[in-house]
Amino acid sequence: MTPYQRPTYAWTDLTYLLYKNNVSWAYYVANGTQPDCEDPEEVACNPKPQNAKTPEIWNPLPYFDTVHADNQLSNIQQLNKFYTAAKDGTLPSVAWIAPNNKNSEHPPSAISDGQAYVTGLINAIMQDRTGQALRFF
Repeated sequence: MTPYQRPTYAWTDLTYLLYKNNVSWAYYVANGTQPDCEDPEEVACNPKPQNAKTPEIWNPLPYFDTVHADNQLSNIQQLNKFYTAAKDGTLPSVAWIAPNNKNSEHPPSAISDGQAYVTGLINAIMQDRTGQALRFF
């Protein structure tokens, strides 16, 4: 088996199309460990750290040439910035969220942890600046 090699994506990606059409976006990455193995042939692996600065399989955008060329690396952010933007009413038009291993629902993580995590994300989106909230249960 050959060692897994890091990719370089030199083609147009969705973030470029958003940028080109002046649509705001952000990719929020939860701190922790990655939910899956880097090598697609591995079923189990040692945990690898994950954050907005670690380009890996759950944070692929730093591998895209267009993200660099358009100076969009700053759109890849820590998850805490999602909660701040939701509270302030400044979320971008398009937002992706990459969970960490604990909240991913990937085995061996508990599905209930992932469900609670997603509920918290939706509640943050529904929270308005006055502190009133619509909750999903």
